[in-house]
Amino acid sequence: MLACDYADQISEESNKLRGIGIGDVNGEGNREDEDGIENPRKRSKLGHFDANRDGGVLAGAEKDVFVRYLDVLSTKYLDAVEIGRKEIAEDMAATDEDIKQLMAAGFLTIKDVNSCWLSVRNAGRYWLNIAKGRNELLQALKKNKFHEILEKTLVDKKLRNSIVHPRLILMEMLGSGAVISVVTPMGHMIRLAKTPSQKAAFRW
Repeated sequence: MLACDYADQISEESNKLRGIGIGDVNGEGNREDEDGIENPRKRSKLGHFDANRDGGVLAGAEKDVFVRYLDVLSTKYLDAVEIGRKEIAEDMAATDEDIKQLMAAGFLTIKDVNSCWLSVRNAGRYWLNIAKGRNELLQALKKNKFHEILEKTLVDKKLRNSIVHPRLILMEMLGSGAVISVVTPMGHMIRLAKTPSQKAAFRW
């Protein structure tokens, strides 16, 4: 799941908690009255925090749980896949009730008594589309006599079973070692790896 999508999901839950509907704020993040006159009391845009209103002057416990969760994840746990309950309590000033709320919203799942997995909602659909697109590109490469296709041709290929852009899938394939990129006079050539890495052999 892309980071921006994940942040949007968390912000959405935060707004639900605060009772803010889609029509409550205008494009500038300001609240408007029924007659369309802008209220001088401003709200920050989704996912953005005003240092004078949301950040520096507010203690962590005063922010709602989803805002605190996003703050902590975007600063201390960018590469993490799990988080301890002790860290949740210390870094987020979170109570047991806060943790239950994050679990109910689908952002945490239980790993064991002392820790939780960081969870991405709707990730199953994303990885399913990655896997289907990956298989399509691999099949196209295998059908070629020399098991290679120009990168531009692969990137421009219309996938039948995946909504994910081929370029993103190709980057995953290059990163996992399933394919390699070779510079040729015609441009970058994508070629099946002769000895795929163990990571590339993993099936989603």
